[in-house]
Amino acid sequence: MGDATPAPSPASDPDGDVVHAGVEFSDLAVVGDVIAARSAESLYVGGLEDFRAGTATETVLGADCEDLAASADNFIVACGDEILQVPAADPADVTAWDTEAPATTAVLVDGRMFAGNPDDEEITIYAQGEDPESLAMAHPADQLIATPREGSPDSIVRIHRASTTIQNIDLANERQGGTLRVGIGVGQGSPGEDGIVVVADTLAPEIAIYTTDDVVRLQQTAPVDDSPWGAAWDPERKLAWVASTAENRAIGHDISGGVPISTHEINTVADAHNIAFLPDGTFLAASATGEGLQIVDEPTGL
Repeated sequence: MGDATPAPSPASDPDGDVVHAGVEFSDLAVVGDVIAARSAESLYVGGLEDFRAGTATETVLGADCEDLAASADNFIVACGDEILQVPAADPADVTAWDTEAPATTAVLVDGRMFAGNPDDEEITIYAQGEDPESLAMAHPADQLIATPREGSPDSIVRIHRASTTIQNIDLANERQGGTLRVGIGVGQGSPGEDGIVVVADTLAPEIAIYTTDDVVRLQQTAPVDDSPWGAAWDPERKLAWVASTAENRAIGHDISGGVPISTHEINTVADAHNIAFLPDGTFLAASATGEGLQIVDEPTGL
């Protein structure tokens, strides 16, 4: 149980277009119509046409840089002893936050930076001009996710793969929130709308839907293809997606009826460890083994 990793992919026959072939993308995020894709060496930021033309803004990253996240109109890259804040509107204007504890994942919420790592059972909170604060957690953090909520600050959850758990941060009271086990082997999670978090249970294999209004709650699960890893919310079609690296296929689920129902599919690039959607429903998948960034305008209905 726990310690899930994505299965290696067979040969692929991806839908749509593929750009940036040869780049091994390790992460992907979107802020509105702006895309950020990270390789081991660089962060690329730009609109869809920038990526098609090969003109996305490139920021060279250090060897310690790891998780990429989208929060508060910024892209956030955790780089060990610093955290990079990259505005989606001006990706060349990078701000570096110094860290007190090693940061491998971070999100920016309400002007404060929340950072964690897979070794320490705490989240460190940074605010400009103030001393850092530490918040004890039930487990360390492999991934922090900031999820928008209508009329309220974003909610924050952390995912820990060794214990296969998800836990929210109680921001109102500045303390750890509830902890839930995610099936038998959590992969990645992704923010949805109004407190929803879409999670891939890689080992089950299942899609899991959580809400984070005041405390994290499991709302729905459904079986999916083997080895789902990447997860995403489709704001245009209101669908929750997970991508199977074993099948090179992403499936979209309608969650409006209380049980996830498969409604759409996309054949993906190999080793699509990260997927995302633009506001108009354009699908993006980033290959971790050099097949590039996949762009699909319209998924296939099931």
